[in-house]
Amino acid sequence: MPKIKYPLFCSTNGREIKDLDYFASDIRDEFDEYEIIIKLSENEKFNFKFCVNQSPFCCGFIELGNFRMPVYANEKQSNALLHLFDTLSKENEFQLFICTVTSTCQILEKALSESKFWTQVKSFNNPNTINKITLWVSNK
Repeated sequence: MPKIKYPLFCSTNGREIKDLDYFASDIRDEFDEYEIIIKLSENEKFNFKFCVNQSPFCCGFIELGNFRMPVYANEKQSNALLHLFDTLSKENEFQLFICTVTSTCQILEKALSESKFWTQVKSFNNPNTINKITLWVSNK
């Protein structure tokens, strides 16, 4: 039996996303929601959910957001998200951007900060919520 290479990315119905490059390139500029189960080992997994939406003023710019994931991450979770978001940046034909809220997206911020495919553009405090926001842009 062949050794399973982790992480595995699966749809919520449990099927493996066999071609992560194709999955990443297939994300388009209309609103859509994705929920992925990320398997780190035979017994360890976590759910990751996000939305995709075209920028209202620029059709070549896609925002990824509304993330649902564990607030705190271990190294394996962070590395799996790094792999996912690097693939999204490399394989998608659109320019991508993300705004993270530091208090709820620590796992994602850690992954993006270690990536050579994402650039932190700015951090600021949202005047409506006082949350610290960080703007990231794909740099393929």
